[in-house]
Amino acid sequence: MAKKYKLKNTNLYHNGKFVAVGSIIELSEDDAKKLSDVLVEVKEKTTTQTNTSKTATNTNKSKTAIAENTKKEDAQTEGGNA
Repeated sequence: MAKKYKLKNTNLYHNGKFVAVGSIIELSEDDAKKLSDVLVEVKEKTTTQTNTSKTATNTNKSKTAIAENTKKEDAQTEGGNA
């Protein structure tokens, strides 16, 4: 099963692709063992929590934008009837 790792301390040329320091790379357990000196395993829970927070923030922004647009439409309707 492949896991995600963050590359530390050096750049890497792996499977024909250049991987820069700090990049996230998905590797098999065998490959990860070979490169263990330059890898840090990335925990999946951190990513999930961050995405959940961003989703909640985006939802609140959307609700606010809808409410503001409704107010503008109401103001235009009232102004047009006068």
